[in-house]
Amino acid sequence: MTKNTIEQAISDMSPSAAAGELVEVLKRVFSVIDEKEKTDLVMNLFGETTSDKIESMVHR
Repeated sequence: MTKNTIEQAISDMSPSAAAGELVEVLKRVFSVIDEKEKTDLVMNLFGETTSDKIESMVHR
C-alpha cells in the first residue's frame, strides 16, 4: 500500500473513524518497533523531527 492509498482511504472517512483506524494501525506498528522508533514516531506526530532533538535540549 502506498502513502497516497493510505491518505485516500483516510480522507474518505469521517475524522473520528479515521482516528479509530489509525489507532489500530499504530498499535500494530508499535508492537514491532523499538523504543527509539516509538519516541521518534510520537515526536513526529507533534512536530519534532527526532528524539535526538529533545534529548539535546534536556542535556544542556
